[in-house]
Amino acid sequence: MDDFSQREALGVTSRSPRWCVAYKYQPEQAETELAKVEFQVGKTGTITPVAKFEPPVFISGTKVSSASLHNFDEVERKDIRLHDRVLVEKAGEIIPYVVGVVKEKRPSNAKKIERPPECPSCGTKELEHDGGFVRCTNPNCSAQLQERLRFWAGRNQMDISEIGEKLIEKLVTKGSVRSIPDLYRLTHEQVFEAMKREGTKKDSNPTKAAQNVIDGIAASKSRGLGKVLAGLGILHVGVRTAQVVAERFPTLQALMNVRLEEILSIPDMGGGVVEAFKKYQGRYEAFAELSLEQIFDFEAIPANVMAKIEIGGGSGRERSPKVVIEELKSRGVVAQSLYRFLRSEAGAKVLLELETLGVKMDEAATKRDGPQPLAGKTIVVTGILTHFKRDEIEKKIAELGGKVTGSVSKNTSFVLAGEEAGSKLEKAKLLGVEVIDEEAFLRMTKFE
Repeated sequence: MDDFSQREALGVTSRSPRWCVAYKYQPEQAETELAKVEFQVGKTGTITPVAKFEPPVFISGTKVSSASLHNFDEVERKDIRLHDRVLVEKAGEIIPYVVGVVKEKRPSNAKKIERPPECPSCGTKELEHDGGFVRCTNPNCSAQLQERLRFWAGRNQMDISEIGEKLIEKLVTKGSVRSIPDLYRLTHEQVFEAMKREGTKKDSNPTKAAQNVIDGIAASKSRGLGKVLAGLGILHVGVRTAQVVAERFPTLQALMNVRLEEILSIPDMGGGVVEAFKKYQGRYEAFAELSLEQIFDFEAIPANVMAKIEIGGGSGRERSPKVVIEELKSRGVVAQSLYRFLRSEAGAKVLLELETLGVKMDEAATKRDGPQPLAGKTIVVTGILTHFKRDEIEKKIAELGGKVTGSVSKNTSFVLAGEEAGSKLEKAKLLGVEVIDEEAFLRMTKFE
């Protein structure tokens, strides 16, 4: 409908405009054999099973030869086995995944997919098992380093577009780069040697290409603390969380001296732990002598306090202090991960090295020019948007004075819901939080 006056007259609901209809087609599926499973090591050491299909299948315009199986709990839940006939489709017509198994066609040679006994990259048997996840704990694992470097150079992190995957592999293989800070120690000669290839085109200029890499690395030094934290690949800490943390603790000194309670107090990072802990301090004698650092095992609990915890809560309360502590430890996972990194020898070392090498380790205050229609508002974005990518809408909300959070609570000002909005939308309705669509958001902010 092109008549804007008619659009205005028809209006919108909390979920969608009344003046248009979206038709969804059944996703295209294809059947093939899961011929092989390979294990890939990510930047945090997580070992992911990846399905290899034979023959490859053609879905939504492209040939699909592999797909992530995500984690071992997912493999067991779907009962996926090697040599099974599997159904493959694309999530959002983009990302291929295994929908399930055609069990009536399961061959006699189907084998259970076992967890790897060692890291497929470095060979260490020191693996951490965390539910459906298996992680390599070797900090010197080559595959981890390559993934960390690739992630560090990514567009949403330090944005070093001149560094590609193959160059990273060569620099690591040659031993020129053994850590993220080593990128900032690279010389033109080291990069030039890594970039040399047989059969180089006559019109190419490897000397200039190497200099472009050096210049790109130098330019990344000015990105700021938020990008640094995002690029380090700290477990559970994404781009938005890193930016929020950097704005709250805008210097390296402030960040290194931060207390666990301060991190847990950041919206969406604490899971209500601080409030719950203070409540329990008034109810349990043992809690009055504990700190949050002790609760989360960052500091030892004295023997006399541990004895009180073991004895129980008293006052006829059914939950013992021990049970309450375990419940608290299951919350504030992001804050725990960040604090653990900051307090670790490796975390402190990499941050201080980067500062010494001239990387900007502070965060400038956000300058907001023009009207601030979202000032003081806390907003949750959920579902698929048509006018914005997720990072674009979050940036726009910040520019207009608002704050984006990842979970809905009674303190949420409103929820911006796109297509296929799920649990966050349901929770907003349950709590009576206002829900608007993109059209309403555009009118509210007068965005052009």
